[in-house]
Amino acid sequence: MATREESYIEAFITEQGPIMSSVKHENGLTSAHTIDHDSWQQVGLLLVTSFNCGYILSFSNLMLVPLGWTWGIICLVVVGLYTAYANWLLAAFHFINGQRFIRYRDLMGFLFGRELYYITWVFQYLTILLANMGFILLGGKALKEINSEFSDSPLRLQYYIIITGASYFLFAFLIPTMSALRRWLGISTILTFAYIIILLVVLVKDGKSNKNKDYKIHGSKVDKVFNGFGAISAIIVCNTSGMLLEIQSTLRKPAVENMRKALYTQYTAGLLVYYGVSIVGYWAYGSAVSTYLPEELSGPKWAKIVINFATFLQSIVSQHMFLAPIHETLDTKFLKLDESMDSKENIKRRFYVRAVLFSFNTFVTAAFPFMGDFVNLFGSFTLIPITFVFPSMIFLKVKGKTSRLEKLVWHWSNIILFSLLAVVTTISAVRLIVNDVQQYTSNTIGAMETKEETSNIEAFSTEQGPIMSSVKHENGLTSAHTIDHDSWQQVGLLLVTSFNCGYILSFSNLMLVPLGWTWGIICLVVVGLYTAYANWLLAAFHFINGQRFIRYRDLMGFLFGRELYYITWVFQYLTILLGNMGFILLGGKALKEINSEFSDSPLRLQYYIIITGAAYFLFAFLIPTMSAMRRWLGISTILTFTYIIILLVVLVKDGKSNKKKDYKIHGSKADKVFNGFGAISAIIVCNTSGLLLEIQSTLRKPAVENMRKALYTQYTAGLLVYYGVSIVGYWAYGSVVSTYLPEDLSGPKWVKIVINFATFLQSIVSQHMFLAPIHETLDTKFLKLDESMDSKENIKRRFYVRALLFSFNTFVTAAFPFMGDFVNLFGSFTLIPITFVFPSMIFLKVKGKTARLEKKVWHWSNIILFSLLAVVTTISAVRLIGNDVQQYTTTRAFKLSEIKVPTLYKLSSTEMMFLAPIHETLDTKFLKLDESMDSKENIKRRFYVRAHSSSHLIHS
Repeated sequence: MATREESYIEAFITEQGPIMSSVKHENGLTSAHTIDHDSWQQVGLLLVTSFNCGYILSFSNLMLVPLGWTWGIICLVVVGLYTAYANWLLAAFHFINGQRFIRYRDLMGFLFGRELYYITWVFQYLTILLANMGFILLGGKALKEINSEFSDSPLRLQYYIIITGASYFLFAFLIPTMSALRRWLGISTILTFAYIIILLVVLVKDGKSNKNKDYKIHGSKVDKVFNGFGAISAIIVCNTSGMLLEIQSTLRKPAVENMRKALYTQYTAGLLVYYGVSIVGYWAYGSAVSTYLPEELSGPKWAKIVINFATFLQSIVSQHMFLAPIHETLDTKFLKLDESMDSKENIKRRFYVRAVLFSFNTFVTAAFPFMGDFVNLFGSFTLIPITFVFPSMIFLKVKGKTSRLEKLVWHWSNIILFSLLAVVTTISAVRLIVNDVQQYTSNTIGAMETKEETSNIEAFSTEQGPIMSSVKHENGLTSAHTIDHDSWQQVGLLLVTSFNCGYILSFSNLMLVPLGWTWGIICLVVVGLYTAYANWLLAAFHFINGQRFIRYRDLMGFLFGRELYYITWVFQYLTILLGNMGFILLGGKALKEINSEFSDSPLRLQYYIIITGAAYFLFAFLIPTMSAMRRWLGISTILTFTYIIILLVVLVKDGKSNKKKDYKIHGSKADKVFNGFGAISAIIVCNTSGLLLEIQSTLRKPAVENMRKALYTQYTAGLLVYYGVSIVGYWAYGSVVSTYLPEDLSGPKWVKIVINFATFLQSIVSQHMFLAPIHETLDTKFLKLDESMDSKENIKRRFYVRALLFSFNTFVTAAFPFMGDFVNLFGSFTLIPITFVFPSMIFLKVKGKTARLEKKVWHWSNIILFSLLAVVTTISAVRLIGNDVQQYTTTRAFKLSEIKVPTLYKLSSTEMMFLAPIHETLDTKFLKLDESMDSKENIKRRFYVRAHSSSHLIHS
């Protein structure tokens, strides 16, 4: 149980009045949505119609084709009964000792602490978001099927997905809460039974006329096993939502009894319908049944149109129930709770919140249009634990001491069995996604070749002459930058100096403080070796069948189609942009440290960030390409080893004199786990760039051999330096080492100035390498390729392009000055996939048919392991950013009285007294008067009000 020292939240005890709980929640004491309002009949009907949504049109394929008749029926019955029991059990824990829990995460947090609160939060929201993406895909398929009845060449599925996402957004904006759905339940019920009855009639007709049904389970033994577990995931999805307590919170008292009545309705009337459609669909078409039943229907035309149109309309209502918990959280967080849901301010806020949510969901759905994979994935990784594992954990926590032995054994067996099932089904789902990506993109490439819908591009095969590829690229046939020009020694030195840039001054803190000595050294060695191997492997695919790929995205597009082309493009550019923002922040810190040696009141960090951004822009404008950097490598090398040697000397001196070093890993268990994964992200960042093929494109032939020589240089000479600085820095200062090492140095003064100045100058050169792919794309897009790089027109265009890019990067960096967060974020969400996952996918695509079994297992293991690592480290990085944003804004608010006004215009206590009426007027106008002066929201508002008025005072 949590202690009373934590912040309290109101648990909404509507049957006994508000009772305070010690679970820390993100927004405080109330909910923006309706509690204790609905009848069990309304909720029961909501469950029946929502679970009989268009998802059931895919269940014949997803649930029965992989299992066949015997195992299929057995699993339908067993999983159905067990899911009903698990929800029946969980419903009883809506109240514990008279305290009501309206959110699943609140209950888990109350019983097990903050760690399980956040784990439940993540699992639920992943379930809900993936389910909503499936809904959007379902609606898009329905619209496309309607259009295909009137046109032989309907638009691509992605256009219908966008239309569906816009429709869902509009409904969610106009119908804000789950309780408000009651007016739409009648329409939803009519639509549900309209398309189900028509569908069943056509299915029976098709089944009778289909004499060549095949009910065999196809595929290899491995495929059968994995697909079988995927089918179990789908059966779980069709029976539960993972948000029972959130639905139960809308019920009027007695909430437990009413929830169970609603569940009886779902698992009798509702279950018979969605099981019935699934079984009849499988009976009608056998193992050839589609993942979307209306595609199989023989007709008539009007029947297919009605079924698809009713499915689309009904899905608008159904998806709203499944997404309601996220709406509730966002509304509670961002809406004004002291105003009505339909106040002018809340309508505006709700519009923005819903728009951002559905824009994200629609974008991801359009990028990955595989419905069955959505179903299997959120039925395994997230839904199994919160449906089966957590209720048994709750039972053991609440009633374990008074229960009989057989009940304890039963619930422990559930926990172990379903935890293992979650792992196996997750592996099955990830495997299915990768297979479908390959199949979908292969079909896309085949269609492009046969229909000749795309333009050819030049793949820049400088060793064999230009070879044409059918990957569509944004600007055509050439590159504005130099190809096949540099020696491996030049590229090797470029890698060594670039990776030993000022970033290494933060790695003692980011890599070793969260891990300590043992795990830190282990991770440094393992990640270093593995990153070297991944880049060594990727270098070999610079050529495929004599064709050269100068851009990573071109290679992924050639092998997997347009979707992976754009995904790689997004991942790379996010990596590069976030990395460049980190460089700008690094340069700004170096300049501020120099100024602080000469002044007790240096300017705010943002001013130095602007100076740094301007310096980077000037260098990028004058030195346009990566190859042109060779003239600057000597200077960069001198600067690099100058500040590193001086730094190491001072670090050793400080380490010897520091007798009170503390190497303990501080923080709660959750902090240690999340920070540990963040440290792994940082280690990945310090070892790889995610743009190997772009660097390799500058090498003269033989490019593969030369690239590997350059990599050997980086992972020997280069790695020893940046690992050495990180380890010595941690040894010298322990767990209190700063995120920017020069801040900890004891002196002398000239040493700190030299280190920071050398760091700043060297970062100007280093950052240019990491940003080169974006420069290349923009130059190829906007410059005149039939003129030289230094023609008058191209100089003008390059100026504008570079100015726009660095203005954006500098602005964002100044707004969020948290160096460690930049490192962790682009080391997780983007860099892990393009460094570890994609090379293994490429290997399986290019050499999978001829490779030995152990190599296939190795690369599949890489794909699964690093995909999961990317998810976990991304969550860790986002969590760290949220914490730092709160800490930063709170710190700035409390330091408002120390803002640089006293150094520019000394205010006496008398003068401050005369300003008090102005402060009172502004605070009355802009602060929330129903909250304390020191509430989180009022601290933030007071900061902006005081800062704005202070700026006017300074200027005057």
